[in-house]
Amino acid sequence: MAYYVFSARKKTGLTKWIFCRKLLCPVILPYIKHKLDFIFEELRHKINTGRLSQNTLLCKLYKAFVAVYPYIHMVWEGSILVHLISYMFGKSKWHSPFVRLSGVELVHQTEEDLQSTHVHNPEVWQDLSLNNKLLFACKKAVNLTAVTLSTGLSVGVFFLQFLDWWYTSDNNAPSLLAMPTPDPPKSDVDDTLPPHDICPVCLKRRTNDTALSVSGFVFCYPCIYEHIQQYGSCPVTSYPARKEHLIKLYPPGA
Repeated sequence: MAYYVFSARKKTGLTKWIFCRKLLCPVILPYIKHKLDFIFEELRHKINTGRLSQNTLLCKLYKAFVAVYPYIHMVWEGSILVHLISYMFGKSKWHSPFVRLSGVELVHQTEEDLQSTHVHNPEVWQDLSLNNKLLFACKKAVNLTAVTLSTGLSVGVFFLQFLDWWYTSDNNAPSLLAMPTPDPPKSDVDDTLPPHDICPVCLKRRTNDTALSVSGFVFCYPCIYEHIQQYGSCPVTSYPARKEHLIKLYPPGA
């Protein structure tokens, strides 16, 4: 059996710069990219709804960011795709640009290689101090206890299932795991809803119909967008909702 493990490309110590690079590339850069995606969606919505129509320097910068960011996103995703394809065909040692920038690579090791670096190696074990040996023994004891408890729980659940099957095979014996059917939940939805072509938020005839997938109700797009952005829930059912749950509706033949 073969394994792939992360290995540093340089054998030097973990300096402050190397530590920062290993933290920056795989963790902070994807986090910044996620935040930029969120900012891009917010600014694009404001531009589409006419909220950034002022002719100020800040608005111009926002519009420039919205215009340029799709190309940055394309380069970002393209770099990830190229690394994945190159790694899949054996043309690259790195499956991700973040791993490449962090200075580590995947190294092929066999089971013998892993065992040779294990702490049970006599030479490595002799070099350990008494405190480290005790710490290692405690870790092994905790791991063994966790594995024992996990295995015991699995066996116990299987045994209960077996007993349930054994006793339910007799028609006169009740099921050990049988539970009473709960009563249906009471609905908090108000029955006095407006007509089907009226927005439940502004109570006017709907414009730019938009459905909320978590509840199925249809609203005006500006009304439901503002409500979700402020309260994060459906205004009729109070179900938790996000902007991703909005579905634009188009009339037949549009």
